[in-house]
Amino acid sequence: MSPSGRESDAAAVAPILPIRKVVWFLLRFALFYGLLLAPWPGLTEGFGKVFASAADRVFGSEDPTHRVRIRWMDPDQAMIGPEWAQDTVLVLEFRGGPRNARPAIFSLVRSSRYTGYVPAALLLALVLATPVPWSRRLWAILWGLPLVTVFVGAMLLLVIQGWFHQEETRLLMTLQPHVPSAWDRFVQSFWQISNWMMPYYVVPTLIWILVTLRPGDLDPILAADARED
Repeated sequence: MSPSGRESDAAAVAPILPIRKVVWFLLRFALFYGLLLAPWPGLTEGFGKVFASAADRVFGSEDPTHRVRIRWMDPDQAMIGPEWAQDTVLVLEFRGGPRNARPAIFSLVRSSRYTGYVPAALLLALVLATPVPWSRRLWAILWGLPLVTVFVGAMLLLVIQGWFHQEETRLLMTLQPHVPSAWDRFVQSFWQISNWMMPYYVVPTLIWILVTLRPGDLDPILAADARED
């Protein structure tokens, strides 16, 4: 076979290699993600109790005007069904009004599985499935899990502070004319975002890219695309 023939065959095979790597990555990701999300006995309950205890230790408050209590609840007792794993109860109490006024109390039930465990599992599955040396995967996990923990805590704090800000604004409106400021609208918008599930998938994916991938990791794919063009 002539050299030009070998070159043409190599050029035809080269674009297939990155595609195989992508498919292999997706298969490994599905395997790791499935294993991490499998209903292992005691995992959901154990994680839920630890999640609620840690959240109450960090965010719980007995402040006379801003009381915060976070407790674990058996998902079977939730009104919307145990399949949603609603096991974390936030009880927020605001006493910023007149002394004899009744406090504003807000009770919210959230899922530690979907707002705590799933983001961590997603990051772990992405890192473990990435075709890079195991030393880089280990460092990615050591850096990524704390970042995911900070994100989960920030979302929980956003729920708490957003509600208190809303109650304080409502109190101001009863005492004097009050036009919501740009800051009020900003806080309200982010408080609504904290109730969406999309950030719990998008942010861990961005963290995976940040702690795992390097610019050189894309060179084989970009080189294959250039040959294909």
